[in-house]
Amino acid sequence: MLPDVLCCSNESFDAATSIGKNFAVDQENSSSLATSPTTVEIIDTVASKNERRKAQNRAAQKAFRIRQQQALDDVTKEVKHLKEQLQQANALKDQCQRRFENLARKHERLLQATGKMLGARRMSN
Repeated sequence: MLPDVLCCSNESFDAATSIGKNFAVDQENSSSLATSPTTVEIIDTVASKNERRKAQNRAAQKAFRIRQQQALDDVTKEVKHLKEQLQQANALKDQCQRRFENLARKHERLLQATGKMLGARRMSN
């Protein structure tokens, strides 16, 4: 034998559950169901289970979106931090490159000056 709940139409059941109110059985189609308190309780239980499931799904989806947004924010902050570090490293590299070039020029001048001094000394001896 089929349970009493299956006697109700899906459309009227869906309408009642989507509104979130108690389900009233159409008395014309099934007058015995309308007076049966167990049927209404079963329908209320099914409706409340569906509503709880929907609420739980909404909460889980909201928590997922929050975690996803937090992860995106964390990655965005990390990218910003890494870009700042890259800029600092490039600035330091440029500074070191300039210092190296200056020292290389100074070294070359000192070599030339030393060469001239040694050349002048050889000539005087």
